[in-house]
Amino acid sequence: MVLDRKVKRQSDIVKLIQTGKFKTQREIVKALKEIGHKENLSTISRDLKELNIDGKGKEYYDFTDSKRKEIERERLTKLIEDSHAYNSSLSTLWLRANPDYATVLATSLERYLAKQGFEVGTMVGPTGTILLGVDKDRSADVLKELISLGIRNERTHGTTATKKTKKRKNPARKEN
Repeated sequence: MVLDRKVKRQSDIVKLIQTGKFKTQREIVKALKEIGHKENLSTISRDLKELNIDGKGKEYYDFTDSKRKEIERERLTKLIEDSHAYNSSLSTLWLRANPDYATVLATSLERYLAKQGFEVGTMVGPTGTILLGVDKDRSADVLKELISLGIRNERTHGTTATKKTKKRKNPARKEN
């Protein structure tokens, strides 16, 4: 019974710390009393230490860095449980887009290419760089599909492709 109360109390402390801002242990005790706990400041102080929650050098009570990392790892583990890893030989294609719409473009490309039967993963950088990870055996087909959509292929096999430009007349040069 005592252990059940402790587990419930510590669970409630974690929830309070995650959702509230407490400057002192007394504020935490008060919030716990409001939800039915009757423990004193000494008990709550021991609980905070066991839970790796402190207020030293911080504006509010929060988890220690090591506890925060542990919580993040647990959260990621739960998210990853429904994920799948693919082990294939990948090729990468790089695109440069306007940073304002790069994420939308990457998402749209990924969906479009999936409908075309390609398995593609995308990553977007803050400067508008889009990385497409594609199966090495299908990368040429994906590139052809991207070109058919109007994406310029400015680099092929390590050499820069030439762009057609109109010759401009030099206004300083007089024609005879």
